[in-house]
Amino acid sequence: LPVAVNALNGEDTVCLNVPYTYVASNNVNGSIYAWSAIGGTVTPANGSDTVTVIWTGGTMELQVWRESIEEPYCAGEVLTMNIVEDLMNPGITGPNPACANGYNVYDANYTSGDSYFWTVSPSAAGSVTGNPYLNTATVLWNNVTAPTAATVTVTVTKCGQSFSNDYNVIVEPSNPPTFIVAPVSACPGFVTFEVTGGAGSYLWDIPGVFNGTGSNNITIEFPYNDGSTSIPYTVSVTASGAGTAACPPSGMVSYII
Repeated sequence: LPVAVNALNGEDTVCLNVPYTYVASNNVNGSIYAWSAIGGTVTPANGSDTVTVIWTGGTMELQVWRESIEEPYCAGEVLTMNIVEDLMNPGITGPNPACANGYNVYDANYTSGDSYFWTVSPSAAGSVTGNPYLNTATVLWNNVTAPTAATVTVTVTKCGQSFSNDYNVIVEPSNPPTFIVAPVSACPGFVTFEVTGGAGSYLWDIPGVFNGTGSNNITIEFPYNDGSTSIPYTVSVTASGAGTAACPPSGMVSYII
C-alpha cells in the first residue's frame, strides 16, 4: 500500500461558499493524491498536492490519501481534517447604564472578523473615540441632562458578508460636585476648599477674591477684614469634562463662608 499522507495544511474554520486552498505533503514516487470533500466541492479531485475547496455546510470533512499509479491502484490510509463553519455572531458587552462625561469600552466578543465599524446613536448621546475599526471601541458619553437612551452598534464583515449587532445603553446625567472640605468661617489668610474629584476641569469663582481654573482642591488667600462684622463670601465651582472618574461630576455648586 502507498504510505500515508504526512500532513494536510489549510483552514479548518471556514466561511461557506468561499474558496479555500489545502496542501498535502510529501510527494512519493509511484503514487498520486486523491481527495474527497464531504459537505463541499474539491478541485481537482486527484493528481495534485494542492486543491481548492468550496464548503457548503452540514457535516464537513476533507479527506486525502495516496493511490498507486500502477495496477491494482491500491489506496493508502486516509488522512481526515474536520471542518467547522465560522459562525459570525458578535455580541456586544459593556457598561450599562453609562455615565455622562465618561469613557466606556465596549467589546464585540468576536475576534475573527475581517473588519469592524462602530457607531453610537443618537450622536447627541455620545461618540466613538479613537479607532472605530477594531473588535473593541471606546465611547465618550456626552453631558446629557436627563437619562438618555442610546445604541452602540458594531458592524462586522467576514468573507464578504456583514452582520450588525446593537447594544442599548441608558446614559445617566452626571451629578454636580459636592464640597468635601469647606470651613464654616475663616480668619483672613489662606483657606482650602475641596470638592468631588474626577472631572476634567474646575472653574472656581469667589467674587472679589479669585476667579480661575484649578483642580478639585484649591487654597485661596482671603483679604484682611478691618471692619467690625464678618464678610460673607460665596464660593462657586463648576466641574466639567471627562476626567479620571468613571462618572465624573458635572455642573456648579456654591458654598457661603
